Amino acid sequence: MACITKRRGRYVLDFYDHTGIRRRVSMPQGSTKEAAKEKLRTYEDQISRGVFIPEKKIPHFSEVALDWLEYKKPKLRETTWEVYEGHVRNHFAGFNDLKINLITTAKVEKYISGHQVSGTNIGTIRKILVTLGQIFSYAVRHRYMDFNPLKDAERPRDPGEGKEEIRILNSDQISTFLSKVEHPKYAVLFLVAITTGLRQGEILGLKWSDICFSKNQLHVQRTFNKGRFFITKTKNSNRKVDLGPLVAGELLKWKIACPPNEIDLIFPNEEGKPINYNNMVNRHFRPALLAMFARKLNNGSGSVRVGDDVVGLRCRDHGFKVGETVVISGTKHYDGEAVILVDSTDDQIHIKAPHVSEKMGASAVVYRKKDAGIFSQITNFRFHDLRHTYASLLIAQGENIKYIQKQLGHSSPMVTLNVYTHLMEECNQAAACRLENRIFGNRSQNGHNNEKGASSEKLTP
Repeated sequence: MACITKRRGRYVLDFYDHTGIRRRVSMPQGSTKEAAKEKLRTYEDQISRGVFIPEKKIPHFSEVALDWLEYKKPKLRETTWEVYEGHVRNHFAGFNDLKINLITTAKVEKYISGHQVSGTNIGTIRKILVTLGQIFSYAVRHRYMDFNPLKDAERPRDPGEGKEEIRILNSDQISTFLSKVEHPKYAVLFLVAITTGLRQGEILGLKWSDICFSKNQLHVQRTFNKGRFFITKTKNSNRKVDLGPLVAGELLKWKIACPPNEIDLIFPNEEGKPINYNNMVNRHFRPALLAMFARKLNNGSGSVRVGDDVVGLRCRDHGFKVGETVVISGTKHYDGEAVILVDSTDDQIHIKAPHVSEKMGASAVVYRKKDAGIFSQITNFRFHDLRHTYASLLIAQGENIKYIQKQLGHSSPMVTLNVYTHLMEECNQAAACRLENRIFGNRSQNGHNNEKGASSEKLTP
């Protein structure tokens, strides 16, 4: 029978826990009897649920976090565990010295607000909270705390955020982009990315044994990320992806030209090892994108002084016309518009720009003013957007969402719908027209015309 007594000016709680052990807990000096009763009710509730732990045995947050890391280590990819370990090491100093059961929702919200005020990226905060939530869930399972305080906490929101912008290339842009890739290996690599939707790590991890040329399929079984090979994360990621005959033919040609390597990679580097992702993007992907609308200036060699206020910029086979307005970008002293002068040549463009640097960096480019908007989008185009391009083209041609999900390796069709649903909205009118035609036949002539118009739209970035 639980009771409250008073000894030496303090209230003492006297009770038996759920294992039959007698417990005595002294209240802090100055506590009221009502506070003692409330504390006793809390203990009795914990005992009834079998979750009571003596205060001295409740661990600190730092201890629970380390225990959780050890528990997760054999269950996670090495790289994923390293991310979690980095979160625990760098981001939870304010919790480390607290008893785990004393961390409340209010403390968690204050922690979130502190990160927001300090300017931490909203995406980083969310990733940190995933780790924090798992630590709290681990503590709840081990009866160190009654509930997960993060569940009721208000999550951070970016006032200007919406869905991630999806950038895609249309058919003409795809052809132009591929024509600008100088190295045949990367031309095939980017072609595979566009026509299969494979993730960057899945492409870099491909081996020739993964391709079945008789069925025009490739089998995704592994990824290469952060310098290491991994098996695919989920059963849906381990998948067979269909290849078109053109792509299969290009892969066959590349197989003949591909230097042999010990690990049978389809796209090895010069040493026969996996390609470095950053090198691929910076040396081949981005230059090909920029070449779609821009021309490189001088290749870093500098400008030629033609007159007092006229310079000649080396720009081989630029294709610009006299009188055309262009935009100069990436020079040291001049970024802005200029007009091509009459004395320009095939290898130089002459402009009035007295402050153009005589030494320009390798990133200096020139492009038509009318292309400025799309050039801005292209400069933000990511390798992963080739995957979005693939999915968008499948949606535009009316492929079944289940097929698209399987090809992309998503866990369910709902994931695919959540990412690409806004691209399907443009197809709603065509669907309504097809339904009318099925019901009313030729009487729905307008619907037929609308459907034809809807299906002929081009995708643009």
